[in-house]
Order: sequence, then structure tokens, then C-alpha cells
Amino acid sequence: MIWKRKEKTEIEAQPIRAGFDGFEWNALCLFAAKKNDYRAVIHGLHLTRDRIAATNGHVLMAIRNNELVRQALKDLPDEGVIIPATKANITTKNHLIDIEVERIEDQGVTRITIGDAKSEQIVYAIDGKFPNIESVIPQDIDAIYLQNKKLALDEEPHFQAQYFELIGKAAQLINKSKKSKLCCVRIIGNAKHPAKVQINGRDDIDIVLMPCRV
Repeated sequence: MIWKRKEKTEIEAQPIRAGFDGFEWNALCLFAAKKNDYRAVIHGLHLTRDRIAATNGHVLMAIRNNELVRQALKDLPDEGVIIPATKANITTKNHLIDIEVERIEDQGVTRITIGDAKSEQIVYAIDGKFPNIESVIPQDIDAIYLQNKKLALDEEPHFQAQYFELIGKAAQLINKSKKSKLCCVRIIGNAKHPAKVQINGRDDIDIVLMPCRV
């Protein structure tokens, strides 16, 4: 991901501009809640200095920013910005998109322009506080893996089948940007805690799946 900024002028605030992989963007959009969900804050992608993420309350995906991106986003508010989930129109040959985030103070809104291979889409940031997803992302994977070896049958995690399809679609989209034919995932978790899904070769991506009661 490459972030660029326009030069400041005396009459306008400085927008933040981003180049983002469209396959990864569309993969994130899969995880946002549907419009009929009453929780408007999870209808979008949450962009912060450290990462961009989406969740529907049962499964989440986050892509961590590298140091260059974090520096470019140093002026972003601490709470970040929630961008309505908007699918990008991309092709295999042209799958980069441009994102511009601009605060319009006199209107009290934050405008986001999403430019892809075919069009520009303008949306406005969703007001509200995004869930604290960091609190549910498993950190010590090795410890969880060792713990799982000791689980009894009734302690093994169960998950809603529909989310495996969602994760599979996301993994395939992400894999397209790398032009790799092999797409592998690994699921680590137990019945009492969220499970972490790892995509082969992508340590910068966190996918978390909540277990269900049976």
C-alpha cells in the first residue's frame, strides 16, 4: 500500500491519498455487516494509522499497515475513519485503487473518494465508534495450538458453516493479487475463545472467527 499527500494550500485542508490493492479491499468488504444490520458502524471498513479492518460481529478481517503507511497516516484522528463498504471495479491486470480521505469542516463531514479502473465513487464516513477488535484477536498462537492438543471432544470449537465460505472467498481474492495458484488457510482456536485464521504467506492479515454454542 502506498500513501501520498497533496501539497497544502492556504485555503483547503490537506487530504490523505492512498493506493490500495483492490482485491484486498474487496476481500475486506465481504466482512462488513449487511445494510439491514442496525449497527451502522460495522457497515464499513475501519481505517486507522495501524490497520484497516471490517467485521460483521461474528467474523473479522484486519490488514496491518507497514511503517511507511503509519507515518503517512500520522494526522489521522486517533479513532480513525469508517468508510462505507464499497466494492471496487477492478480487473486482474488493473487491480489498484486510489483512496482519498478529506475532512470538510464547513459541512461537518468526511468525504472519501474511491477511484478504481473504471470509475470514481464518492462516499461519506460513517459516524460512530468502531468495535475494539484488537481485544479479540488472538496473540499467542503457539500457546493456543499446544492447548488445543489437550482438548476433549466437547471442548473443540464449532463454527457457523457460512463463515467458512466467506473466509474462502476472501482468501481467494487476496491470492489473486499475488498471482499464486496455491491458497492455504489454517484455523487455530478453541470453544472458549475466538479462533484465528491464517492465510499462507500473509502474516500482516488477521482473520478472527467467533465460535458458536452447540
